[in-house]
Amino acid sequence: MAGKRKRNPKGYSEPIIMRALLRNPMTVSQLEKVTKIKKPTIYLSLNRLYKLGYVKSDKARRNRKFYLTPVGRKAAMNR
Repeated sequence: MAGKRKRNPKGYSEPIIMRALLRNPMTVSQLEKVTKIKKPTIYLSLNRLYKLGYVKSDKARRNRKFYLTPVGRKAAMNR
């Protein structure tokens, strides 16, 4: 099994993304550069955080910026 990469545990990326969004709203591409997490994982995590009420986005179709809600900001500070 040489060369097999160990997977990160499920949900590992949410705290990282939330800490990045504490600074300022970002697009998915910006989050990818800052956090070094791949885009598919970012989209899945943002969707999960959106359902929890921690993240919102602006109405733009392209270059949509995501930001923390007050509840998300409070949760991010406690992580």
